[in-house]
Amino acid sequence: MMSFIIAGGGLSGLSCAYELLNRGEEVTIIEARAEIGIPTRSPGYSTKKHDLIESRLDEICGMNWERGFSFRREWLEKHLAINLTEMGCSIHTRTRIVSGDENGVVFQGAGPIGNGKLEGKVIDMLGSKTQTAGWFGDCEALNPKTKQEIWHGGLCIKRNHPKPKLWFERADGLIECWWQDNINTPENGWLEIFSGEHQSPPDAYVSIELGIESAIQSL
Repeated sequence: MMSFIIAGGGLSGLSCAYELLNRGEEVTIIEARAEIGIPTRSPGYSTKKHDLIESRLDEICGMNWERGFSFRREWLEKHLAINLTEMGCSIHTRTRIVSGDENGVVFQGAGPIGNGKLEGKVIDMLGSKTQTAGWFGDCEALNPKTKQEIWHGGLCIKRNHPKPKLWFERADGLIECWWQDNINTPENGWLEIFSGEHQSPPDAYVSIELGIESAIQSL
């Protein structure tokens, strides 16, 4: 059994951990946010079927749609995190990597675990976002970040909703929209708005495949 430390608890990091645990490895995830899946910064949308999504459609308010799967992105990430802990994964939220290399890290945390060291092979699953909710320090195993495209998102009711480049209906009856340029405000306003840096166009399937591929390459 090998020990792995995954930097980043987004969908790619969770998928990476899932693949490693299924192969019998020991995994720890370090996440700077206070809660897996919150805040929402990515679309609940996948252009292709994947078992990590399809097997959980009921639990994540998901549905088959004309252009793929739609679902609650934060619910998917939370559901995966719960499954991972049941499989033996350790997830440390409110925790930052402050130094380290490919064989281990020094971390600082605001949770019960506090500060300390972990030994294991480090996998960078922070993506290419130039900013995160609490930045990591100097670790040789973490790659320099390059800016991706900014996408803005919003939730609204179905009646007279905007139709930007990327929009889809969810099983809860709401419309989730994502755009890069200006967009008209819905007739009844936005129920929730969010934004994040993504590849173009953003796709949960790409994030899942990236995590699985990174796990396989790290073995």
